[in-house]
Amino acid sequence: MFGFLNKIVNSRVFKLYEVSLAERPIVTKSLTGTVVFGIGDICAQKIEKKEYDVKRTLMMCTIGTFIIVPHIHVWFGFLDRNIKTTGWRAAITKVALDQTLFAPYLFTVNISCVQIFKNGGFSFELWKEKMSNEFIGIYQKSLMIWPATNLLLFRYIPPQFRLLISNLVGAGWNCILSTVANNDNYKQPQPQQSISADQQSKVENINPQIQL
Repeated sequence: MFGFLNKIVNSRVFKLYEVSLAERPIVTKSLTGTVVFGIGDICAQKIEKKEYDVKRTLMMCTIGTFIIVPHIHVWFGFLDRNIKTTGWRAAITKVALDQTLFAPYLFTVNISCVQIFKNGGFSFELWKEKMSNEFIGIYQKSLMIWPATNLLLFRYIPPQFRLLISNLVGAGWNCILSTVANNDNYKQPQPQQSISADQQSKVENINPQIQL
């Protein structure tokens, strides 16, 4: 296992990635995220057994590249700059902040972005319904994966490689996230149509028993 990892770390491709990471950190991490989000959505669509929707994959890649990954990059940097302790204490503190503050925020951002992309705008009623039905479930699922992952990440992985490892672990997680974010069970409520007085009279004549 460790021999395989050593081969990857010492490979020419990884060295080029390391150089790119040092010179263009956000661009490199975002492009890596594009691949991960794409794989996650493709897997999600396979699990859902729907006809493949390339527009949906492109949407998730766009959200991951330009919104999610830059957010994580800034957040990890914020934690490293402001948590002054070291060792396990620092790792535990970072995980606690990550899961109580950042994770709920990021789920909200992701779900909101998907709604805006798919519907061409933001509907508060639809957003509220989706959040009330999906947020707790996805947060509970995240607690099964990310606290332990990030604890090891913050304790043992150098800062410049944390987002890469997080992205690799996140390939499976993004499959779950894409399924939830693209769940179309919740439709925007339609306004009730008013009926004319003549139509109301006809209804009352047909159904006199409902009159008070």
